[in-house]
Amino acid sequence: MNRITWLTCYAIVVAGYLAAMQLEHTVLMIVCKVLLMPVLALYFITSQSSGIVAPGKLVIGGLLFSWVGDTLLLFQATDELFFLGGLSAFLLAHIFYIFYFRALLKARQVQLSWIVLLPVAVYYGVLMIVLFPHLGTMQVPVVVYGLVISTMLFFALQTVRAVKGGPLMAAGALLFVASDSILAFNRFYQPFAMAGLLIMLTYVVAQSWITEGALVQAASKK
Repeated sequence: MNRITWLTCYAIVVAGYLAAMQLEHTVLMIVCKVLLMPVLALYFITSQSSGIVAPGKLVIGGLLFSWVGDTLLLFQATDELFFLGGLSAFLLAHIFYIFYFRALLKARQVQLSWIVLLPVAVYYGVLMIVLFPHLGTMQVPVVVYGLVISTMLFFALQTVRAVKGGPLMAAGALLFVASDSILAFNRFYQPFAMAGLLIMLTYVVAQSWITEGALVQAASKK
């Protein structure tokens, strides 16, 4: 299948999941959520006719562990261990993205702009100040996870001017952080209406933008 076909499949799966959320159709939600990342990964793989070079394999790793996280979080209501497992899987996904962004910057010998660290550090500090008193036994996992996603965002923002596809990947990273932040706020601080919809909308767009940006970057090297 060509790129347009895979993107259409991804849009259909996303629409199916969002519709299932509104209809509270559990089976359809499970099926669609489990399909999200595999479809996006196949889109990424099949869009590169000459094969995937080393940095691109890190994107596949990020999508793979995101799929594991998606799957485990489907069952978080039955046991807290599923939430911890999902959190761990997404932590690994972010680490893969960190290594990917870092590899792109290193290949171009880009000097890191440390001024970017300021807004990222402010975000992390505010998030921890708000959430920390409400985390209970989850304090250490959430603090570590917050540090990792902040690091991912820091490196993603560095690609904006230096890497083809960088603006798209940075925007995706911002939305990924937004999705995780909404999830944390809703779970630990104050549940609110439409949280699930916002979490998924920001998440599916984030992953598609990171993937598309990575494809733009890969094409620029040919």
